[in-house]
Amino acid sequence: MKIAVASDHRGVEMKSKILDMIRGHGHESLDYGPNAAESVDYPDYASKVAAAVSDKKIDRGILICGTGIGMCIVANKFEHVRAACVNDQLTAELSRRHNDANVMCLSADLIGAQSLDRMIESWLKTEFEGGRHLRRVEKIAEIERRISVGLRVAPVRSIEHLDPFPIARDLRRAANSGATTVMDLSSLRYAKTHEWVRVEGDVATIGITDFAVKALTDLVYVDLPAVGKRLAVGDTLGEVESVKAVSDIYAPVAGEIVAVNSPLADDLDLLSKDAFGKGWMIKVRMTQPSDVNSMLDRAAYEAHCASEAH
Repeated sequence: MKIAVASDHRGVEMKSKILDMIRGHGHESLDYGPNAAESVDYPDYASKVAAAVSDKKIDRGILICGTGIGMCIVANKFEHVRAACVNDQLTAELSRRHNDANVMCLSADLIGAQSLDRMIESWLKTEFEGGRHLRRVEKIAEIERRISVGLRVAPVRSIEHLDPFPIARDLRRAANSGATTVMDLSSLRYAKTHEWVRVEGDVATIGITDFAVKALTDLVYVDLPAVGKRLAVGDTLGEVESVKAVSDIYAPVAGEIVAVNSPLADDLDLLSKDAFGKGWMIKVRMTQPSDVNSMLDRAAYEAHCASEAH
């Protein structure tokens, strides 16, 4: 990769170290200044790097000032730039993994030498995770596009009306899924991690319980696996995201996925209104039907939930 580094007067020393680190990791490093400690204005140097990233003349950029905040504000004015102000290894990694950040902004005053080395290495090596994060990065690009052509940008929660890509659902709309399924909950089996199983022959229908749905509140996204995937007991089969947490969903039985409830991705109200019916997630052809024998019955599950609540 070709990576440019710039700073203000407070970041000149750190800039020199970072240029060496980048070369040490096998990338080309470019010094966009300044080269002395005399006072300068950070927007002048942030704009040089951000413009080069925006024009695709370089792959990524690193900017340094006293806090990193000023540099970050300037860089994010440029189209196609996703600048992140990071302060440790974790935020450096997540800025790449979740946000596909192409500019990293650092504090010359607050970051130590050992932390800096780990942050640079993590930021250079971490790949963008894609998936649901790609959808969100594409939304950012759509906001930029609309601003660039002078169009009004709606509030984020309504941007699905503007976005050409697959969008997060508006969870406040009225459900159009019909009546709640009548289900004998005592016929199901339950995991302590709040998955439920309904067995029909050698096929298990799996979902998450009403207890889990209520605990998460305000669901915004569900990630489910593909048909054909093989699962062992305890494997992560997907995740549910709410406004306050992301929760993994675990396989309570082993086998091959034979069906996925695709409509669920477009209408999470199915989960909140009918968790045991139309809110099912996957169907698995079990390799060991006896797996369900170790799961909880309804009474035991309710007791388990009561103990968790306290």
